[in-house]
Amino acid sequence: MKKSAIGVFCSAKNNIPDEFLKFAFNFGSFLAKNNFKTVYGGGNQGMMRQLAEGVFAENGEICGIITNEFIKKEGHFEKLTENFICETLEERKKLLIFHSDVLCILPGGFGSLDEFLTTIQFNASNTPQKTVIIIDFLNFYSPFLNWLEEISNINMIDKPSHYFCIARTIQDVEKLLL
Repeated sequence: MKKSAIGVFCSAKNNIPDEFLKFAFNFGSFLAKNNFKTVYGGGNQGMMRQLAEGVFAENGEICGIITNEFIKKEGHFEKLTENFICETLEERKKLLIFHSDVLCILPGGFGSLDEFLTTIQFNASNTPQKTVIIIDFLNFYSPFLNWLEEISNINMIDKPSHYFCIARTIQDVEKLLL
């Protein structure tokens, strides 16, 4: 049986609260302990690095997909079991989605939001659709989720639950995946 691949989008910033870095490490550890292959942006900083360290600490399988530009700016995680280097962010997003069975959006910045919205758009025009889980750790995404609910109430979009699931803890994600 093929191992399920979990794509993860998250922050690559270093100067963020420790709770977020610890959560990323624990999430990576959880994925590896449950025999999921982790697919992520290949970064070597912030939550990306901690996610990879968590997977590596449990001898898990991890695939990094990164652009040459990011390697020059931030470096890439050296202990990957699989690595794709691409030229553009668009190519990177497509590869992340293609190589993932499920996509999890951890706290992050504009890049993570872009990847989340790209995934939603991908699901709108492709079959089969990917399962998308937005992880609202410490209510990080709550204002955004509230806005999505508001614009769905005026019929600008379908109900958010049509597009993704919401988890707030690793235990919530576990219930959705296992």
